[in-house]
Amino acid sequence: MAALAAIVCNTFVQAYQLTCIFVQSGGSLRHMRHFLIVQRKNHKIHNYLQSNGLEASVNTSRCYLNTHPVEFSVDNATMTDADVVYRCPIILEPRDGLSVRILGEILPTCERCYLNTHPVEFSVDNATMADADVVYRCPIILEPRDGLSVRILGEILPTCERFSINLVLNTPERDIALHINPRLPQNYIVRNSRVGGVWGNEERTSALPFSLHRGSSFIIQILFTTSSYLISVNGRHVAAFAHRLPFTKVKCVEVKGDVHDVQSDQVYAETYPEKVKNSNRIQTIRHLEDDEDPTVALNDNKILVPFYGRLQSPFKNGHLLHIRARLKLLPHSFYINLQMGDKIWPHPLIYFHFNARFANTGGRHIICQNSWMTGDWGREERSECPMEFVPGKVFDLRIASTLYTYNVFLDGCLISEFILREGDAQEPPFQPDTVYVQERDIALHINPRLPQNYIVRNSRVGGVWGNEERTSALPFSLHRGSSFIIQILFTTSSYLISVNGRHVAAFAHRLPFTKVKCVEVKGDVHDVQSDQVYAETYPEKVKNSNRIQTIRHLEDDEDPTVALNDNKILVPFYGRLQSPFKNGHLLHIRARLKLLPHSFYINLQMGDKIWPHPLIYFHFNARFANTGGRHIICQNSWMTGDWGREERSECPMEFVPGKVFDLRIASTLYTYNVFLDGCLISEFILREGDAQEPPFQPDTVYVQGDIQLLGIYVQNTYEEYPIEEY
Repeated sequence: MAALAAIVCNTFVQAYQLTCIFVQSGGSLRHMRHFLIVQRKNHKIHNYLQSNGLEASVNTSRCYLNTHPVEFSVDNATMTDADVVYRCPIILEPRDGLSVRILGEILPTCERCYLNTHPVEFSVDNATMADADVVYRCPIILEPRDGLSVRILGEILPTCERFSINLVLNTPERDIALHINPRLPQNYIVRNSRVGGVWGNEERTSALPFSLHRGSSFIIQILFTTSSYLISVNGRHVAAFAHRLPFTKVKCVEVKGDVHDVQSDQVYAETYPEKVKNSNRIQTIRHLEDDEDPTVALNDNKILVPFYGRLQSPFKNGHLLHIRARLKLLPHSFYINLQMGDKIWPHPLIYFHFNARFANTGGRHIICQNSWMTGDWGREERSECPMEFVPGKVFDLRIASTLYTYNVFLDGCLISEFILREGDAQEPPFQPDTVYVQERDIALHINPRLPQNYIVRNSRVGGVWGNEERTSALPFSLHRGSSFIIQILFTTSSYLISVNGRHVAAFAHRLPFTKVKCVEVKGDVHDVQSDQVYAETYPEKVKNSNRIQTIRHLEDDEDPTVALNDNKILVPFYGRLQSPFKNGHLLHIRARLKLLPHSFYINLQMGDKIWPHPLIYFHFNARFANTGGRHIICQNSWMTGDWGREERSECPMEFVPGKVFDLRIASTLYTYNVFLDGCLISEFILREGDAQEPPFQPDTVYVQGDIQLLGIYVQNTYEEYPIEEY
C-alpha cells in the first residue's frame, strides 16, 4: 500500500508540474515535452549517482536574451611583408619576464600603422543565465593538469537556439574559466570567461566551418594544457582558449540550454583531438601508379583549408608530392607541413615546413623552411622566391623527396631546397605520413591608429583574425613627428604592453607565447630599433613619462585647502608618498563620482610596478548599484603572492553620482579606517604579518575607476579621528 501511495503521489506531483509549465509557457507543448525528456534523464542520473554515493542537483528550466552577432574585420590582413620597415628575430627564449622594447619615430605624415576597421562589441547577455538553466552538472573528479580531457556528449533539441558548456570554479562569484556557447542561428561558437562576475572579451573566430545542427548529436572535447584549453567539435579542432583563470582550480562542468541526453567523461589523453567516427577530419592522399593519369586527381574541386591528408604510403626517397592550388587575391602567407600523424597535441614531428610569405606591393616573396624534430623549431632558413606566385591564379607546387633533401618546384621550376638535418635522414620510421596545409599565425598584433586615437590589439590564428581589443584606461599618447617606446612583456598569462613608460593594456595569450620567433614593425615609422632583456620589473621607467606623481605630506600648521584645488588629476593615478604611510597618518582624497559609475578602487601598496605583482597592504573597492541597491564595499590585501579573503559589506552612506566627496583613510597600528564625508564607513584589520612596522609600510597610492580625482594629500591624524576609538 505504501508503494502504491508513493506512485499515486508522484503522479499527482508530475501532473501538477506539467500543468504549471503548460500555464507559464502559454500552452507550449514543446516546453512540456522538453520537461518530460529532462525528467527522465535526471531520474537515470540520480539513480546512477546514488548508486555511486554521489549527489547531484539538476534543474531543467532555461532562459536567454537575444543578442546581435559580433562582427570583426580582417582588412588588416592586407598588410604584407613589403610594408615591413623593421624586423628582428626573437633571440632570447620567450618565457615569463621577457621584455621586448620597440623604439622609433612616427613620421609627420603618419596616418596609421595598419588599415581601418570597425570596433568590436561583445555581448554579456549570457551572464543572465542562472543555475535554473543547468541541464547537466558533473564534478571534475580527476586532478586538473596538463593532458586532462573532458568530453561532453549530448543531443541538440530540434528547436535549439543555443546552449553552453561551462568550466566552473568554486568561488563566491562562481567564476567560469571557460564558457563555450554554440549559437546555431549565427553559426559560430563563442568562447569566453567570467571573472569576479564580469564577462570578458568574446572569441568567436575559427578556421573551420560550423558543424553543429539541430536534432543531431555532438561530442565536444576540452583538453587542458598549461597554456590554454584546446576545443574540438565532433573530432575536429576548433579553437584554443588561453587561460584567464588558473585551470587547476576548475571544480565542475555544467551544461545549459536546449540539449538533452547529456553525458561526460574524463581521462588523461595521450593525443588530441580524439578520433570520432565520420568526422572527416583527415582525408586520404592517393599514391598514383606510374601508368595512371595525374589529371584524374587534379579535378579543380575545392578542398577546405586547413587540410589534413594521410598519405597511402610514407613519403620517402623518390616520391613526388603534387599540390594544385589557387592563391587568394590578398594573400599574406601559407604553409605546408610534411609530418608524422594528424594530432595537434602533443606537437607532431614535422620533417619539412614550407612557408611562403607574400608582398603584395611589389617586393619579392619570401620562402621560409624549417623542421620540428627535438621538441622545438630548428633554425629557420629564409630566401627570396625566384618566381612569382600570382594572386587569384592557379599554381602547381611539387615537393620531391631525395635521401637527404626536399626540393620544391613552382610550375616546373626549382625554387628551394631543404637539406635534412642531422637525425632526419629518410630511413624508417623517420618518414612523414601526413600533409598539413594552413596559413601563418600572429600571436600579438599591436596597431596604433593615430586619427582615431586608440591602439588595437589582436591575433591571427589559422589565417583568421580574432576579435579586436582597443579599450585602455589611459589617454592616447602617440603623436605624429614624435618618438615612441613600446614595451612588450611576456608573462605566463598575457602580454603586458606599455607606451612611453606607461602601462596601456594586457593581451591574453591566444597562441603559445613560447613559439614566438620574430617581431615585425610595419607602417609610417622610421629609425626603428629594438632590444630584448629579461626584466626585473614592468613597466620600464622612461624619462618625462610623468607616470608617478608626488603626494604631499602636509605639516600640522599647513592649510589642507591648498592641496585640494579641485584641479582634475588623470585616473589611473600613481602617487608616491613623501614618507611611508604609517600609524597616525591620514590620507585625504577628494573626488567626483561619475554619473554612471560601476566601481573605483584605491590601493595602498609598495612601489608603482605592475609586474611582478606589488605588495598591496590595503585594497578599498567601492562597487555601485545604479538601480537603487546599496553600494558594496570590498576590502582585501595582496601579501603572500595572491589575494587574501575578500571582506564585503554594505556601505552605510551613499556615494552620489556626479557629486564631490571626501574620502579619508586613517592608519592605526593594526587597522585602516575609512571615512566618507567625515563618517566611518569601514574598518580593515591588518592580517597576520601586515602590522605597520618598517619595512612593511606602503609608499605608493594607486587610484583607478569611475571617479575624477580632484586632490590628494597626507597629514597627521586629526583629533576627530583618534586612534583609541578604534
